[in-house]
Amino acid sequence: MGFGVLESASNATPRGTSLLESLQGDGKPEVILVPQPSSSPQNPLNLAKLRKELASLTIILGACATGVIGPLLVPGFGILAVSFSVTITDITITNGALVMALGVSSYLCSCFAAVYGKRLVFLFTMVLMVAACCWGAAANTYNLFLGARIMQGKSHIAQMIQRQHFLTRTQDLEWAASLL
Repeated sequence: MGFGVLESASNATPRGTSLLESLQGDGKPEVILVPQPSSSPQNPLNLAKLRKELASLTIILGACATGVIGPLLVPGFGILAVSFSVTITDITITNGALVMALGVSSYLCSCFAAVYGKRLVFLFTMVLMVAACCWGAAANTYNLFLGARIMQGKSHIAQMIQRQHFLTRTQDLEWAASLL
C-alpha cells in the first residue's frame, strides 16, 4: 500500500473498502451495489433520480448558505464597530466565536444525525440558521450580536450529504461536482 501503510496479513480487504465489481465464473463482471438497498420505499437509494438530485441540490444550497455566514460580515467590521461602539477587535471576536461554535456543533450534529436521522438534523439546523440570522439582523447591542453569531456557528450543517446514490452510479452527481 502507498504512503507507508502496511498491509494486513489477516484481512485481504481493509475495513471501509467496498468491492464494486466481482468476476463471475464466466469472466463477466457483476456490479455490486454499495450500499445495499432495502425494499423500503422510504430508502433514499430507491427514490427517483430527480428527487435524489433535488435533495442533493437542497443540501448543497444549504451548505453554501451556511458557509457564507462566516466571512460575509468581514468587509463591514468597521461599520459594525462604530454602530455598536466597540473596538474592531471586539467585532472580530464574533467571527472567532462563530468558528468555535462551529467546531463544537460539528461533533454534536454528527452524533445527533446518527441517532435521530440526517434529515431531522438538517431541518433543525436550517431553521436555527434562519432564526439566528434574523436575531443578528435585529441585534442592537454588541452582546446580542455576539450571541447571534454563536448561534449561527452552532447551526452550520456539518457534512449532511446523505447516501442517496450508489458508489457505482457516480455520474448522477456529475452536475453537482461541476458546481464546485
